Order: sequence, then structure tokens, then C-alpha cells
Amino acid sequence: MKENNIILAKKKLEEGDYAHAIMILEDLALKHNVEAIYLLGRCYAFSLGVPYYSFIANECYNMARKLGWTNFSDAWEDLPIYYIINSGDSMENVKNHLNEFMNKVIKEIQDKNKEIGPYHLCKVQAIAFSDNVRWYHASGIVDPNDFNWRMPKIGGKTNYENLFKAINEKILSLPYKKLPVFVLVTNSDIPGDFEKGITLIKQNKYFLYSTKFVLVLDDGNDQAFTELCKFTGSNESIFNKTYMDEFIHYIGIGTLNIPIGYPEWPVSEISSSMDDIDEEIKYLISYMRE
Repeated sequence: MKENNIILAKKKLEEGDYAHAIMILEDLALKHNVEAIYLLGRCYAFSLGVPYYSFIANECYNMARKLGWTNFSDAWEDLPIYYIINSGDSMENVKNHLNEFMNKVIKEIQDKNKEIGPYHLCKVQAIAFSDNVRWYHASGIVDPNDFNWRMPKIGGKTNYENLFKAINEKILSLPYKKLPVFVLVTNSDIPGDFEKGITLIKQNKYFLYSTKFVLVLDDGNDQAFTELCKFTGSNESIFNKTYMDEFIHYIGIGTLNIPIGYPEWPVSEISSSMDDIDEEIKYLISYMRE
């Protein structure tokens, strides 16, 4: 009967009958059905019939792990990170810093993905632009392990207006469950069309509420930082080459795209008895039903 109920719950999820599915899953969870507990976590992680609530999602995943569940490959929405790379003429003197940064940051993300285990922290895409816009992967964002970094050809006039038009049409027209992160990699030479492009892109709600950073591959200056702040919205999100390694480390942890409480997941902290687990499940389901 338990197996039939989990099949019914999964069918209801597929049909979009989330209220019915959640009722079944909660009853099954109280009977220690590990798949039901995991699926409840997904409901709260992806707003399936309930509001997004990372705390409850993580508590469900934590409990599922305690009961032996190992497949967390679809537990969270991947975080899209876009590297926007200025490849205009003015980047000639900093192209070695550009190559160093991209090689390091992709390696850092790959290493962090391995540490997290079943979680994919993010997917990545790079966009090189000067007088035209070039996408590294035609298929869109990809797993960091599948990302192939190549130095773009440096040359041409940096054109921010064309860049932001392309981003608006190709990226920000997509529906996002998790808002993207944009990392602009450039120098202190800000052309006159920058503000015009920013005015255009800020009309898009996904860009407006997304996380944005700038890495300036030279020493930077106050005037450039003032202009670039129009992209990020904050001086605190702008870094120069002096702080490149610190910035790489921050991006490497997926801009905090790790489930709350993840460090508390070691097997040694699994509850010592089924009585403890039973009480924890009852409390968790009671919390959901409040």
C-alpha cells in the first residue's frame, strides 16, 4: 500500500495537483517513507504547491539522508552564472590577467562542485564582446566540467549597447526560478555608450534583481568605479586585480548557493535511534502543517 501511495503522489506531482500530492507525501513521511520526505523537500525547493522555503527543503533533505537517500541530483535549481568579458582593443594590456582569472575561477567552481557532492552549485556561460557579441556555448549555460575556456580574440571597439541588447534578448527573456549572477570582466576604460546600455538593460526585471559583480583587471580609478556602480548597484560588488584571488574564492563557493545547514550533514551526526528520527519527522511535518 505504501508503494502504491508513493506512485500516486508522484503522479499527482506530474499532473500539477500539488495539494493532493503534498497531503499524501506528508502521511507517507510520518511512516518513514524516505522518498516521500525527499519529494517534500523538492516541493519547498521549487515552490510546488507551497512557497519557496529553503529551511524546510533542507530539513527534508537532511532527514532523507539520515534514512539512506543518496540521489540529490535534482534537489535544487542550478545557479546560472554569466561571465561577460570585454574583449575590445583596450583589453590588450590586461589579457594575461583575463586568462588567469577565467582559468582560476572555472577550476575553483569545479573543485567546489566536487566538495559538495550531489549538489551542482551552478552552471556557467561566457560572453565575449567588443563590436560584436560572441557566446561560448550555443546551447546555453553548461556544467562547469563541460565549460571550455579559450582566450577570445582581442580587438574591436567595446560596444556595451550591443552587449546589453543581446543579453536582454537571449538571456533575460528566459524564465528563471533562480535569478542569475552576472560577472562583468573589464578594465577602467568605460566608453560613452555604457550608460545608454545600462538604461536599456535595467528595464528588465531579471537583471534588476539579479546578483551583479565587476572585476576590473587593472588598478581602477574613482571615475570608472562610479560608472561601473551603475551596473552593480553597489561599490562593494566591484573588485580590481589586487583582490582577484579573494573574488575567485567567493565566486567559487557558488555565491552562497549551498543549502542552509549543509555543514551539519556529516554521517557522524545522524540521530542515534529511530525514536529520535521519528520525533524529528513528526516535528517537521507539524511545522509544515502550521
